[in-house]
Amino acid sequence: MENTHFSEQDKKFMAIALHEAEQALTSGDYPVGAVLTINGVFFGKARNSIFTETQPAAHAEQNLLSSISSQLREKIRASSKYDICLYTTLEPCLMCLGVAILYRVTRIVVACPDPHGGATNINPSDLGCFYAEYWPNIEQGLMKEVSVDLIIKFLRTEKFLSWEIMLEEFSKMKKAW
Repeated sequence: MENTHFSEQDKKFMAIALHEAEQALTSGDYPVGAVLTINGVFFGKARNSIFTETQPAAHAEQNLLSSISSQLREKIRASSKYDICLYTTLEPCLMCLGVAILYRVTRIVVACPDPHGGATNINPSDLGCFYAEYWPNIEQGLMKEVSVDLIIKFLRTEKFLSWEIMLEEFSKMKKAW
């Protein structure tokens, strides 16, 4: 699933997602950012706000897709051919992956795999025909070092010393690169 042949456009959009992750970190939140494009055109961005909004489901991908829901549906209905790409700085969890599939995201570009809660290695055929039909192309590894460094920085803060297991998982993964 790791891809080393990303386009300049992919790098540009992932840089925006990483900026969103940095903003989340600055505001005291788990540093994840996301960007959505349709047919290669920027459509929206968001960041995690699970602690700043005290909403455990306020993940970057969820925040992004729900904030542009009506515009996204209009865009899809207006065109029979579309390429919806979600750029995210951390591998989506089960919830965010499911939401992306419901919004018909065709491609997900992931910076950093999530050894703690990532869900992209699920076999879609085990989930039923709907998920198998709409399963997006998933590519990982674009700017992963920047993303994992943000996560490690966050996990090292005093407030989250109890998250030692997660810190250990991300640190071990980074060393293996």
